[in-house]
Amino acid sequence: MSREKLFTHTFLGRLKDQEVSQLVNSFMGRDDIPQSFILPINESAEGNPFFSEELMYALQERNIITINRDDCKLSTSVMDLVGLDFPDTSQDVIRSRIDRLTPQEQLTIKVASVIGRSFSYRLLHDIHPVESDKVHLESNLETLAQNAFIRKVASEPELEFSFKHNIIHEVAYNLMLSNQRRELHRSIANWYERNYSADLAQVYPLLAHHWNQTENTDKAIEFLYQAGKQALRNFANREAVTFLTGALFRADSQEAVYG
Repeated sequence: MSREKLFTHTFLGRLKDQEVSQLVNSFMGRDDIPQSFILPINESAEGNPFFSEELMYALQERNIITINRDDCKLSTSVMDLVGLDFPDTSQDVIRSRIDRLTPQEQLTIKVASVIGRSFSYRLLHDIHPVESDKVHLESNLETLAQNAFIRKVASEPELEFSFKHNIIHEVAYNLMLSNQRRELHRSIANWYERNYSADLAQVYPLLAHHWNQTENTDKAIEFLYQAGKQALRNFANREAVTFLTGALFRADSQEAVYG
């Protein structure tokens, strides 16, 4: 069976108000959030469930909506809620929510985003660029989880986290300057080489990805090629094409620079 037949694409239209209401109640852990709270949010989100969720979190963080075990409260009138200047996209909402974090928490989520959609605490701790911040790393991650940016996915054999949604990961990653990202990618690649020196084949794709985001063309070509060969042996043809094409592109770029 071809790999393409393993997947089915389903296109969803705009969700109805009642459907969004059910979703919001679900991810807020309640069943009684007033419809009047949700309608303005759904109008801004245009039926997008993820956008609706992020708007709800943003309003909670600004203390416009208070949701606790016993009650739901609105610090303004429903009419004022309707008139609020909501961000235009889910990316804008996420950026505004990240901006409300402390500088240490902001740096934590940015550094984690360079590792990838999923990341281990050990790797994040080891490559974090500010040594004095490492003592606060666990509490920073707890805050990020409480604010629904990330979630814990494993405790054993080591502590691991994942970004709750790919959009959150992308927004956090793009908040960093390109030279900052390159330095972190280099640190991460070096970390993998040190920690998997006995069997680098375990992490060829990760090494290929991270070295390819740096200016070290030789390392990028080496591991893109190794990851491509490994993918071919595993009959992962699309991945093989991606890695080997990347190796050729870096080689051509190097030749263009040095003649």
